[in-house]
Amino acid sequence: MSDNDDSHDEDQWKIEKYINTALCPYCKKTIFDDTPRCPHCGQYITSRQLLGGGNGWKLFGLMMLFLALAIFMISWLFSPPW
Repeated sequence: MSDNDDSHDEDQWKIEKYINTALCPYCKKTIFDDTPRCPHCGQYITSRQLLGGGNGWKLFGLMMLFLALAIFMISWLFSPPW
């Protein structure tokens, strides 16, 4: 193997290292995306958390709350005075 091949392998490893990493959702440090536990903070991590899919229901609930509030306010504003 020549020096050029060694530098190519090292460059490839650096590229793969950054492709296969993500941020820990708890401490925000860089971790490998296939690790089950963050080596920095010790929290267990699912692949869904790494993809950012853990807050979908919270966001949906918040949107429904704002929608219900908007409907209530609109119906209150346009209702005839008694």
